[in-house]
Amino acid sequence: MRQHPGRTSKIQVGRSTLTFQTEVYGEPAEVVTLVDLAGRVVQTKKTAIPESVLAGGEEALVRFAGVTHERIETEARAALRRRAERGRSKPEAQTELPGEGPVQGSDGVVDETAAWLFMAAVDAYAHGDLHTSEDLFVVVSELLPDDRRVAQCLAVFKG
Repeated sequence: MRQHPGRTSKIQVGRSTLTFQTEVYGEPAEVVTLVDLAGRVVQTKKTAIPESVLAGGEEALVRFAGVTHERIETEARAALRRRAERGRSKPEAQTELPGEGPVQGSDGVVDETAAWLFMAAVDAYAHGDLHTSEDLFVVVSELLPDDRRVAQCLAVFKG
């Protein structure tokens, strides 16, 4: 299998770092982006490569991977902002289980990170990836130890 250059970027979130690593991988080739928080992969995004890009050679492939990487990072940044903004406008007494993400911390960066991870955990749960979902809820509980919604979600796994 031919090696293609990858791309890495980071978003500093409080004391942690979200890392985005994008590579072209597999047969048939696809663009794979791993989103990592403090050494834990919290999301994997796979993007099919159009035939027109494959036919365009190495330069087209590298350009497509770069654009895909930037799109995923931009979406993550926007989601972090939206979740934090929504959370600040919701009353703290709300307790529904997986739904709107938690954002009750005093640090806006922690709020954004926790909200994004909470939604990634809900998404993993909805797609049947219970191991990843539980791991993400554990990380969120470390960021927001007093959030009852996170505790309720973790209780689902302890059955």
